[in-house]
Amino acid sequence: MVSRQQKRKRRKNRMMKKAQTRKSDFQIRASVAASLKDFFIEAADDVSPVITPTDDPAKPPTFDMKCYGGGKLILSGIKYPVVVDLKGLQVTAKSRPVLREHEAKRNIGHTTEIRNNFRTLEASGVISVDNADSKEVISASKNGFPWQVSIGAKALKVEMVPQGRNVTVNGQTFSGPVLVARQAQLKELSFVTLGSDDDTEVRLAATVAKTKGISNMNEFEKWILATFGEDHELTDDQLKDLQATFDNAQLALKTEPGKKKSADDEPDPAVLLQAKTDEYLESIRASSAAEMERIDGIKELCEGHSDIAAQAIKDNWTLEKTEITMLRASRPKPRKSGAADAPAEALVIEAALSMNSGFLKEDEAGKLFDEKTMNAAVDVLRDVSLRTLMVEVIQASGGHAGNGRVTDAMIEAALKADMMIRAGGTSTLSLSGVLGNVANKYLLKAYNTVISVVEKFCNQTDHMDFKVHTRHRVTADGELVDLGKNGEIEHGSMSEDTYTNKVGTKARMIALTREDMINDDLGVFKDLVSVFGRGGSNALQRAVYTLLLGNAGNFFHTSNNNLLATAASALSIDALTAAEAAFLNQVDSKGLPIGITPELLLCPNALKVTAEAIYKETKVNETTTANKPKTNENPHAGKFEPVSTPWLSNAAIPNASAKKWFLFGNPDSAPAIQIAYLQGKRRPTVEGGNGNFNTLGMEWRSFWDFGVAFVDPKAAQRNDGE
Repeated sequence: MVSRQQKRKRRKNRMMKKAQTRKSDFQIRASVAASLKDFFIEAADDVSPVITPTDDPAKPPTFDMKCYGGGKLILSGIKYPVVVDLKGLQVTAKSRPVLREHEAKRNIGHTTEIRNNFRTLEASGVISVDNADSKEVISASKNGFPWQVSIGAKALKVEMVPQGRNVTVNGQTFSGPVLVARQAQLKELSFVTLGSDDDTEVRLAATVAKTKGISNMNEFEKWILATFGEDHELTDDQLKDLQATFDNAQLALKTEPGKKKSADDEPDPAVLLQAKTDEYLESIRASSAAEMERIDGIKELCEGHSDIAAQAIKDNWTLEKTEITMLRASRPKPRKSGAADAPAEALVIEAALSMNSGFLKEDEAGKLFDEKTMNAAVDVLRDVSLRTLMVEVIQASGGHAGNGRVTDAMIEAALKADMMIRAGGTSTLSLSGVLGNVANKYLLKAYNTVISVVEKFCNQTDHMDFKVHTRHRVTADGELVDLGKNGEIEHGSMSEDTYTNKVGTKARMIALTREDMINDDLGVFKDLVSVFGRGGSNALQRAVYTLLLGNAGNFFHTSNNNLLATAASALSIDALTAAEAAFLNQVDSKGLPIGITPELLLCPNALKVTAEAIYKETKVNETTTANKPKTNENPHAGKFEPVSTPWLSNAAIPNASAKKWFLFGNPDSAPAIQIAYLQGKRRPTVEGGNGNFNTLGMEWRSFWDFGVAFVDPKAAQRNDGE
């Protein structure tokens, strides 16, 4: 049975052996750090540089060379292999000198291109110097001499990977112990003769130059250089901590075997040093990884803005600050604010509330507010809410809002303040004014999300009032005729054909309730405004398609030569040919062609594929009756823009059909249907105010003034398809 004393002795012997090994490692690392400052890498692969003579004797030969394959390098006098990290290889210029045997006085040419893909290093160049060395290289190459390539470089930062750990460099994984030159600077390339060791290794070609001043370093400085590199980024406190631990470890290593230095239960100083080294290395790696991630993130955010990226990296910006700066820089040039005399505060709250409540994205808001307002709004974005607006309105009217959550008293005070401000005009910072502006901006966004095609085939105009407007169709007698005998010009006359249109109002009302205001929640209000936007678009489309399919006044009729109501009118090439002919054959009151050309084909979704095929396909494959050959060319390819809509077949519209389709001319020059808006307002409007006695909160209404009417039956063609 082993006694406790024997166990203690065996443990001490093992620790002493490990300590001696660590001492050796300290010395080797310091030596490596000193020697890896200037070095030459020789590529002793079987692949030699390729020298290519030119056709023109006056032009110098060129060369291509593989310089480094990214693997281990064996250094004479160094215990561990070395790997040069190509990601950290600095090439200050694409043109570097090309020498013989790394001797500056034996220059033979220069590089024209250096290719570093972070896995291998390759170069191309010109043997541009005419001397004995260059002639020897060219002549020997012609005779098949296997020149090798050696790179002259300076190591700037070296990392030691200990045994038991792996490291991935240049796309390859290496097991420790290995030294990694994390940063190096390319100096020159050299043609060298074949060494005595003709294997396929890449090895160091020349004795490493000793760094100037290395001999003046103490043991701790050499160890720091070998372990953490030249740019170690260790703090003063960390260096002091390592210095003390290093000194203790060195003292323990100098203690003679068997001579007791401290109590048995005290930790081994060498073990402590290794633990601290590992801790600080891990910290440095984590910090470096975080910094690389920050820089990569900045580069990704700042694509196309290298100036911002450079400033962000230099000034240690966070990704959040960089993103905000980029959003500001990439915004479209804003239009001038509509309220030039409005206090900046009102516009800032309006912009911030639009973005913070989800009504608008920042790039969308940037198109509606000026840059000064947007910058201020982004800075206060997280602090702006419905409560913020109520407090500001109360204070703008001279009241005091107090702190804390939204209460009934605060709501009442805000509503009264809003009434005072709107009645007295003392401020533009009103509750209903700011919320109304926010709502109208979001309503426009919601309106535009609804797919509508009525603007494609309807003429649009404006009325200044709600009166019935009567207008003449553009069918006046304007044909030029011969002058009279006495030179008089005959008067033309307007046609008696007229049409009428009248603007009407469509409207709905919603409430921003007491509950929503106390909850400081504009979510429900936002959803209702969105419904208003989509509902406005639907109201206009319902009116247009109800008129179109209702066929008031027999607008589409055989007597108007604008209706084909037979089975032969089902959408096809033949039916389209017949409809086009009828459209083109329209005449005025004197029986003369009016020359309106169809441009658009409107159809239900059921006919969408057929309409698009006729529009796009240049070849067709149709059967025909015997002895009646038909060309396979599509005569209508590219003629009539196909536009489909679900409204034509929607059951909510009287006379809806999945078979009816229409041809329309240009709505600006030859309108068949007209939409009239009141005073140029071509989108719905939202406005609000304090609720009546039965409503706790604010009431909001959406309204839109428009009217639709038929104009000219000769500008459209209906085909029933049955």
